[in-house]
Amino acid sequence: MKHLLISLFFITALFSCGSKNVELNSQDNKSDAHIKITGEKVSSVDPYKINILVEANGIKESVGTEIFSGSLDSTNVNFDWQETGVCLITFSQQDNSTRKILAVALENKIGLKEIGLE
Repeated sequence: MKHLLISLFFITALFSCGSKNVELNSQDNKSDAHIKITGEKVSSVDPYKINILVEANGIKESVGTEIFSGSLDSTNVNFDWQETGVCLITFSQQDNSTRKILAVALENKIGLKEIGLE
């Protein structure tokens, strides 16, 4: 009975930590291109459900995905603006893999594409 109560307490504590909501932003210094990442993690065992929004010249494009990480901040999300309106977003996940998403925000072209999982 004692082990059952301890197990029940542990499971309750694990799943009742509450949801985490985050928002990360990055702006291209050479154009009006802007990227906003919003994410929600319902419990400590769930992945972050994120939305990536890229916007430039009044045009928006977004994509949703999941990131497996304990946190979602500047320690595991990197915005690398490679040239005007082009940004490589890298997510470091808890299993030491990385996901890379290319965001393009040019004058007449807006888009997001996953280009790698390492």
